[in-house]
Amino acid sequence: NSGYCNSCDYSSGFFNTVTPPLYAFNQPLSISREDFLNHEGVQILSGNFDLCIWINANDMTDEEKKANPIYETCGGYLKRLDYKTAWKVLWNNLTDIEKQKVIEIPNFDPVVFEEITGIDVIK
Repeated sequence: NSGYCNSCDYSSGFFNTVTPPLYAFNQPLSISREDFLNHEGVQILSGNFDLCIWINANDMTDEEKKANPIYETCGGYLKRLDYKTAWKVLWNNLTDIEKQKVIEIPNFDPVVFEEITGIDVIK
């Protein structure tokens, strides 16, 4: 609850007593918050999204080694990804079946998904 003087859950407004519907892809959901969060496609995304990935020393470029000399001690380094790159890494590592499960998320909208992630699921 990020609102003010609310007696309900998940409200960002003021003086509310009724929990508002959960939105996904800019539309209210017709299923419960719990059912949405337990949806296989949502679980796939939440369990695989990483803004940092470990790069083993053997996989590092000379430029990465120069910028991260600690790799010799650690055996690699933690690479920070920008947001849309992290989404592309996630998407590229999913199987076709997992990608389909994501597309089956309730209210899925490919235009909204691309705007947020940079991934065009239509092509």
